Amino acid sequence: MISKELDRRPLTRAEQVNGHSLSRIASPGNGVILAVAGEIDISSTEEFSDHARALTEGAEGDVVLSLENCGFIDSTGIRALIGLARELRTRGQTLVLSGLNGQPRRVFELTGLLDRRDFEIRDGNPHMSAGGHPTSGHAPGAPDLDRQEGQFRGL
Repeated sequence: MISKELDRRPLTRAEQVNGHSLSRIASPGNGVILAVAGEIDISSTEEFSDHARALTEGAEGDVVLSLENCGFIDSTGIRALIGLARELRTRGQTLVLSGLNGQPRRVFELTGLLDRRDFEIRDGNPHMSAGGHPTSGHAPGAPDLDRQEGQFRGL
């Protein structure tokens, strides 16, 4: 989990310019949990993709991307997620999208991506197994992350 101090920190200068932050969160089991905050758009997609690849390189198991604090995604961001999902699939891994809400969820609904098999969509806790069982001490329905709403630019 992210410490409370790190949680409330202001975005770095690079994050302010790029409009997002991407963090790797400790995973209680096999796999990787990433959390994005802010926006994934044309101005940040390349950096987002590079950073996501670096954070998942050499990882085993599914990669969960928490979008709970992502306030905006455009078509270039969607393309980046599809590219990451396909790349992971070649390694025998799955990209699991968690906490999809607001404008990003609406984009996924309108584009039909909720019904495609590029990703696994998991509502709620990113620490849940594919079968919907907790993989840590988090109860079903608990907040995705120990983050306070509105602490990120664009939210």
